[in-house]
Amino acid sequence: MLLIKQIAKSILSIRRHYIMKLLLPPKNNQLNNNKYNLLLIKDESDLIDGTYTVSLQKRLINKNLGYCETYICKEKATDENVGIVSVMYKGGNELEYRIRNIEAFIYNLMVIPSRRGNGIAGNMLHQLAESLTRKSITNVYLAVSQDNYSAIKAYNKAGFDIVSKKTFVRFLRVNLPYHCL
Repeated sequence: MLLIKQIAKSILSIRRHYIMKLLLPPKNNQLNNNKYNLLLIKDESDLIDGTYTVSLQKRLINKNLGYCETYICKEKATDENVGIVSVMYKGGNELEYRIRNIEAFIYNLMVIPSRRGNGIAGNMLHQLAESLTRKSITNVYLAVSQDNYSAIKAYNKAGFDIVSKKTFVRFLRVNLPYHCL
């Protein structure tokens, strides 16, 4: 019975997310420290598995060329990849992220498990927000599962506020339809 439930859940499930928004420029300068560099990925070899697989990330970047960027976070002292963050811009046309009415949407943020809890996510968000501000973007959104308490806490600390709740159906690992932003 448990196996049947797991198979059914992988085929069809209901998801509940908060949509969160950050007004730019960021107000919380204490999140930025000099231990990490957030670098725009130019070579796909820098991609790391996270909430999205490397192959899916490559497909998103290639399909949305010019409307999608991925950044890698490197620790300065060791040059180790410690996290990844991706953003889709207005005009991106993914089924899950039809970006029409907003300027930017963060769709993939991940810190490697061994480095979580050290403020890296907040640092990445701060550096990304500074980059978006330089591009004259005035706000950025993201979606987070309502039961991902540690991520919600990190996003709140970085200055994001919950602006809505969304429930959607996930069918064969694709969110249908997600949220028209």
